[in-house]
Amino acid sequence: MQFLNYFLTVLIAYSGILTGMLLIFMGPEERKPGEKYFKIMQDVVLFLIMFFLFFNLGFDYFLIAGLMLGVLLILFWYRAKKIYLTEKYFIVYTLLGVVLHLSSQNGGFLITGASLIFLYGMPTGSLLTNSKKKLESLRGVLKYSYFILVAMLPFLFSKP
Repeated sequence: MQFLNYFLTVLIAYSGILTGMLLIFMGPEERKPGEKYFKIMQDVVLFLIMFFLFFNLGFDYFLIAGLMLGVLLILFWYRAKKIYLTEKYFIVYTLLGVVLHLSSQNGGFLITGASLIFLYGMPTGSLLTNSKKKLESLRGVLKYSYFILVAMLPFLFSKP
């Protein structure tokens, strides 16, 4: 896969979080009643990402066991430490960068994975945005731009 195609795909996947932020700026009254639905959408999209990832990678049992163990450890750590929402998203976006790179092995799944990450970013951006503090919200959302680096690093160091 060419660098430019992959880079643009990563940017589009990341832009979901910016789209969610813009949606709240345009309709701030929808954030409070929609919060429950945003969280449900995040859970559904994360499930779909994991399902399609397992389907794409051929259900390698060691990979599935490792990912499930990682998810369980994160959930236990999350519940034990009561980490803040922003720290949860930091972990999730790091894993999504890895998932996007893994999905790049199959061009058809790359588009599906990037689309699902975009869809995950929309409610995430909406939940992280405070319509009264626009500049602070923009900074808060842009701190997840490391996702681009996480998704691009393996591509930069892989053999052509």
